[in-house]
Formats: sequence, structure tokens, C-alpha cells
Amino acid sequence: MKVRFKFLALFLLVASTAYANPRNDFDGDGKSDPAVFRPGDAKWYMFPSAGSCPSTWAPAYGGCVKQWGLSTDKPLVGDVDGDTKADLIVFRDGSVPTFYISASTNQTFVVPGCRPANCPAPPNLTVLPIQTDALIDIGDTNADGLDDLISFSASDGFKWNVRQYHPSTGTITITYASAYALAGAQLPIRPISEQYQGVSKKDPQVYAWFNGNAAVWARWVDEGSAVLFPQPFQGYSPTQAEIPVASEFLGAAPGLWDHILFDSGTWRIRKNLDNGAPSIQSWGLQYDKPLAGDFLNGDGKSELVVWRPGDGTWYVKDQDCSSNCPCPSYMTPHYGGCAKQWGLNGDIPISAAGQNW
Repeated sequence: MKVRFKFLALFLLVASTAYANPRNDFDGDGKSDPAVFRPGDAKWYMFPSAGSCPSTWAPAYGGCVKQWGLSTDKPLVGDVDGDTKADLIVFRDGSVPTFYISASTNQTFVVPGCRPANCPAPPNLTVLPIQTDALIDIGDTNADGLDDLISFSASDGFKWNVRQYHPSTGTITITYASAYALAGAQLPIRPISEQYQGVSKKDPQVYAWFNGNAAVWARWVDEGSAVLFPQPFQGYSPTQAEIPVASEFLGAAPGLWDHILFDSGTWRIRKNLDNGAPSIQSWGLQYDKPLAGDFLNGDGKSELVVWRPGDGTWYVKDQDCSSNCPCPSYMTPHYGGCAKQWGLNGDIPISAAGQNW
């Protein structure tokens, strides 16, 4: 059986001021939508900023609901059918690790992986090797406009494995790179694959912390090599408590993502291509989950976003607005930002930057 796998780019750099829809835009209006995956019933709950549910979703609780996955699955989002709307993806670990994809066009895709010991041997390797401790991510790694599946494992020589689908030929290839210098890094190692080089492709990347040393970003470059980048926050040494968030926050270089660390409501943001000190902003509380997304105005830049597990509330702040900041009609003003209750304690909020906590 031929497996169909077709991922479109999430954030294409098509012009200096042009932006594609954010990864967590489910209704196609160019803005992020609050959404959670509820492990208890394996359902996705989404509040559409456009005001109505997509055709493949059902109305529920004033928003929308769709069942996809199992309670133990890991939720991801991406655009697999090219209609600019986020599609539902779950990764299911097991003897045959597998991705299950429900597209907004009502198509479904099953993409199996393999354990390295059981994978086909090169040059015929077309199935993504996935270790039991692997980190899973998504991104367009070769600028072909299609998202690729990314697996990174510390137990496999700190290796990235990337699955690329080529629609013109219907073929699949696996490429890889290793970052051996990460040996000795302390867990957790977090995936933060985004576009850092300005060439319309995402760099598979992880954030690691070493005891007594500054944190580093280990990055895949040029589809086959890996390099370490020292932490970019001059004059400041990150701690293990800080969580990286990958997205374009400042718009200093449209299409390029910034380096961000979050801890207990403090955001440290360093512009891409800027060697200066990071800007520091406050938004959120201890135990909030830092997210990324363009919820307020569709300008292509992520706002400061946190999701509060205790009450399931989304708190969003436009960092470019200092006073009388407008909120979408479905949100309420909150201390200079906007708020929307959507979700329950135990839910997994869906971020444009993935889940890194």
C-alpha cells in the first residue's frame, strides 16, 4: 500500500512583509485559534476566531469539537492538504511508531515509522527511524513548501532523522545529521525547529542545558550537518527552569524566528540577527504554559501567550501595543491584554511553536 504523506510549508517567507497562516489557524482566517487536546476523551476542542466551525468539526460548548487520536497520543498540528488550515496530527508510540493525520478536507493519512533496529537499510530507507526516547517535531527542512517529520534522539548519537516527501515523484527520503557535541547535556532536551536562516526553510533544532554552562541551541544546517550555537543572551545565563519558545515575536527580520526563554511570567526575547541584550517582558504567572500564535491581529508576529492550567484560560498580549489594546470579540480585556477561557485542567494547549514543557 502506498502511503500518502503531503505536508505544506507552515510559514513561507514569500516577501519581506508577507506571512502565511499561523500553524494553529484551524478556520483559515489568518489568525490563531485557541485549541486544546483532551486526553481523557481524545477530542480536540477549538474556538474559531472566524466565528463558525470548519465543515469537519462539530459545534460544542460555543466552539467546535473533533475526535482524533487516543488518550496517550502526542498532539501536533500542520497543514497537510495545502488549504492553509491546520490539520490534526497525533503521534502514537509503540512497536511501530505511527503518525495519524486528519486533514481539514476530511482526508486521513497514516504514516508509520520504524525502530532503528528494524528499519530498512540504506539506500532504500524511506521510513522515519524513531527511538523510544525520541523528540518529535515538524517543519519544512528543505524549502520545498512541504512539511517534514522530524525525530531527534539522545540515545541514537544525538541524531536528527528527517522524513521528506517529494510530491513531483511520489518518493520519500530520509536524511540525518548528528550533534555529538551535545553529549553530556541534561534532560529535558527540547525541540524548537523554526526558520532561523531566512531561506524559507525550518532548521531542526533543539535546546539543551549543561550543568555549570550556558544553554545552547543545537541546529541542523544545510540538510546534513549539525552545529552548536552558544546561547544568545549576552550577560545572562539561563537556568533549567526556563522554557524555550520558537516563533517570530519581534518582526525585526520578517520570516526569521527569535530566541525566547520563559520562566514564571518573565519573557526574555532576543531578536534574530541581533547580538544585543534581550528585551524583557512580563506576562503570565508561575506554572503557566508559554505558547506562540497570532491570535489578535493577523500581522504574522506571535503575541505573548500563556495558557493557565488551573482554570483553562488563554492570556494574550500584543507586545506592540502599550495602552487601549483592542481584543477580538470572543476575548475580554485583561490587564492590558486579552483573555479567553477555553479548556480544562489536564488538557494540552495547541501552540504554533509546539509543546516544549
